[in-house]
Amino acid sequence: MKKSASAPVILIKSLNVLLYTLIIACAANAATATLTITATATITPTYNIAVSSVWRVNAGGAAYPDSWGNTWAADTNYSGGYGHSVTVTVANTADSPLYQFERYGNPFTYTFNVPPGSYQVTLKFAELYWEAAGDRIFDVFINSTRVLDDFDIYNEAGSAFRAVSKTFDNISPAAGQISIQFGPAVIDNAQVCAVQINPMPPTPTCTRTPCATPQIIPYLQVNGGTWQQTDTVTVNQGSVVNLGPQPLTGGTWSWTGPSGFTSLSRELSAIPLTPGLNTFAAVYTDDCGSQADQNYYITMSASLTATAGCARGITIDGLMNESSWASAQEYQVSELCLGTNPNNISGSFKTLWDNDNLYVGVDVNDSYLNATQVACANYNDSAVEIYLDMANDRGTQPYPGSVGDFHFMISYDCLQFCLNATVALPPGGLQYKSTLKAGSAGYIMEVLIPWSTLGVVPVTGSFYQFDVQIDFNNGTTERVGQLVWNGDENNWESSANLGDIMLGFCPSPTATATPVPPALKESFHIFPNPVDPKQSPASISYHLKNDSEVSIKIFTVTGKHVKTVLDKTVKSAGRHSEDEWDGTNDNKIEVLSGVYLCVLEVKDKSTGVTAKLVKKMAVLR
Repeated sequence: MKKSASAPVILIKSLNVLLYTLIIACAANAATATLTITATATITPTYNIAVSSVWRVNAGGAAYPDSWGNTWAADTNYSGGYGHSVTVTVANTADSPLYQFERYGNPFTYTFNVPPGSYQVTLKFAELYWEAAGDRIFDVFINSTRVLDDFDIYNEAGSAFRAVSKTFDNISPAAGQISIQFGPAVIDNAQVCAVQINPMPPTPTCTRTPCATPQIIPYLQVNGGTWQQTDTVTVNQGSVVNLGPQPLTGGTWSWTGPSGFTSLSRELSAIPLTPGLNTFAAVYTDDCGSQADQNYYITMSASLTATAGCARGITIDGLMNESSWASAQEYQVSELCLGTNPNNISGSFKTLWDNDNLYVGVDVNDSYLNATQVACANYNDSAVEIYLDMANDRGTQPYPGSVGDFHFMISYDCLQFCLNATVALPPGGLQYKSTLKAGSAGYIMEVLIPWSTLGVVPVTGSFYQFDVQIDFNNGTTERVGQLVWNGDENNWESSANLGDIMLGFCPSPTATATPVPPALKESFHIFPNPVDPKQSPASISYHLKNDSEVSIKIFTVTGKHVKTVLDKTVKSAGRHSEDEWDGTNDNKIEVLSGVYLCVLEVKDKSTGVTAKLVKKMAVLR
């Protein structure tokens, strides 16, 4: 349906004469037609004969001062069409009133007298009537040349009551005039809200200022700390590293990095890291087109894993002289994470387990023992600290304080104890005992921790976050330094950088003569779960009875494919924990927070049997 006047209206326009509007009303379906003519004398200028290089006309409306300080003349210099207005606010402009008036018709024309030159014509539109695309389609001609073909205001603006402008450059007058014809319309009527004519802006002349040779100054930030002017750093797993090279402004940046990483930002936040060396290459292009490049070298320490051996006949006496201890693997506590170590203090530990308890044995070489600080100040003593996060939160939850968090501090003489830095009494069932080495050259400490205290049921192949620290004071009353196995000096307040302890194969006392490794289903684990990919990837572990073909795929809970981690990759028999999901899809785009399905499919190369397991996992960003 087209907009139309309620009755035919004939406009007779001429300069310096009265405009008479003749309204002819015909009564339809009447037996006798009655003709009524009403003449109204109105002095209304409809055409401005002035010659001007600048024209601004508010089509269908009165004069309007815009937000830029320009004045738009009341509707003039038109031929044909009808005026119309609305009160609805028009979006996408600071000058809504300019777009609330329109001239429409099929066709109608605006004609302006201009001096010789080249002009820029701007036509302003807003769909003020129809509420869908395809209801108004028309052409626009400037000096008989089509400049808009099948123009649809709604489709161009994206909605009704939304401003859109079309600009046409290098328009030359024809016989001293610029004539703009709106229509014919393919559907409904042509329309315009405002018309502007300006002299064509001059082409700018570029003056290039000589550029100096660009230079990149590397800066990086670790775990929200101070920005450091360096391109090389070593961090623990779970660390958040930001790269922020300078210059801060001007030019453009491009980056490449591990696993196809790319970016066009200057500053990179929480860059993706994997254990080992990670190299990120930055290229800066200045405004003159000259380039500089800079590499960053970020080394992430691999999280260490200690395997707990099978305990048999252990007595907590501080001697560690049972055969189970002798056959257990030894792990060095050698990294200085706090203070200094002028006396070369050193140590190591071993771990064992059975169905009832976890055992930790620590061997410390320290000839300067002292333990005068009591209770939870015993970190200043010669002491051992043991960390466990049974929920494998990896720094995503407060530590200690969340479910499954344990931090034991025990003085070398076992007279002072502290749990989670606040409680000076050991939990029920916990046992610890130490003995001095010959010549007071150090001490040996044995610790028994019941699984019931830790709140888990032990299963072969299970992983838990774990770490050991050794405090020393060189015979004084304050700690001088601290050694750690895997983490750092922040272990006491975050589990982000703890290592792992894995429960090695240990048959129960009633086991069969031929122990059976854990079944695939029992060994299939994902940690951390929930996972924050910006903190660490999700590690997927499992145990294979024989060499097998393994596929690991991630799906949404509705079954939509997200990521292929492994696709029919042959893996050897034994335990595997090297496969990870970084929280992205196959296009390396980060997935949203939510619940996902991890599907493990294993085809045994010996038996040909295929098993498929599914575990839910949550992504929290």
